[in-house]
Amino acid sequence: MREVLLACVERGFEMVQVESDSKNLVDILNGALQNELKLQLRSIEFLFTSRVCNGAAHQVAAFVTRVGGVHVWDCYEP
Repeated sequence: MREVLLACVERGFEMVQVESDSKNLVDILNGALQNELKLQLRSIEFLFTSRVCNGAAHQVAAFVTRVGGVHVWDCYEP
């Protein structure tokens, strides 16, 4: 997650939302975000979204797991 947020900062994003179907992960991230990243982003939100509602993210994660490596979308939607 840290790498993703650093990539957002490097690309000049100021407002970031991260959605996950893991409520535990969202709770951890909301409590553990490092201050240095908070200072570099105007707004950051970690949101819980049920798996039914984030099928696209599940497909992207399955693809990356299958092929490996680092993948970046330079658009708003995968």
